[in-house]
Amino acid sequence: MDLADTASSSSIMASSLSPFSNAVPAPTDLESFSMVRATEILVSMDDLNDETKFQALKKLEKLEWRQVLITLNPELQRGWIEYLTVPAQVPDPFSMVKATEILVSMSDNDDTMFKALEKLEKPEWREVLITLNPETRRGWIEHLASLP
Repeated sequence: MDLADTASSSSIMASSLSPFSNAVPAPTDLESFSMVRATEILVSMDDLNDETKFQALKKLEKLEWRQVLITLNPELQRGWIEYLTVPAQVPDPFSMVKATEILVSMSDNDDTMFKALEKLEKPEWREVLITLNPETRRGWIEHLASLP
């Protein structure tokens, strides 16, 4: 079941709303910030995919988020929904933490490990280490540690 089915089964008339019309007056009471009204707005955004709409629905369970969505100008609502549903932080696949974990797991020489760690401050070196085949990492780490 997608959002459109959910909305129609709840007797929501999404077709009467347009994200670019100012026909809906600004809400002044708590009933105006209902989940039904927030769902109407989401369903009216035809260019959003269902996954984004479902993520937004989860966030809109909080009254504060519904208040923001419903009081925004229709022109700003779509951008705000996209902002609301963006993951908080995308993990860095070449982070220093990941590179250090690899280095510590395979280094048997502290001097080599610390010299290599100094070089791994640069993101390009971390990317090489992490993408290298595990069998070739040890030789590359020794080479990296030997660089001035």
